[in-house]
Amino acid sequence: TGGWVMLGQRACTELQAYLSDGFANYVRVCALCKEMATQGVVCGACGAFVHPYCADRLSETSKARLLSCPSCRQPMEAPESFGPGKPGVAHNPAKDDTQADTAG
Repeated sequence: TGGWVMLGQRACTELQAYLSDGFANYVRVCALCKEMATQGVVCGACGAFVHPYCADRLSETSKARLLSCPSCRQPMEAPESFGPGKPGVAHNPAKDDTQADTAG
């Protein structure tokens, strides 16, 4: 497997603090609720991740039912999705400011 270990969603949720501390460069964080995101959509403008539930909440609060990114406020028209069964979205920590700072 090339050094990769696969965890189920429940394991990720239960190990969230450990994974966030030890593997911050690999953990996606929802830009709205700040919880670990294992599936959802990605903002094409800034690379922020949003849970499906949080994306629904964002679009419900919009008068035009449009989804705008909680980080950069740009419209998320046809955002890419990530998670189980999805082709995958490359994780770009340099573009994604929702990730933990691992410099210190």
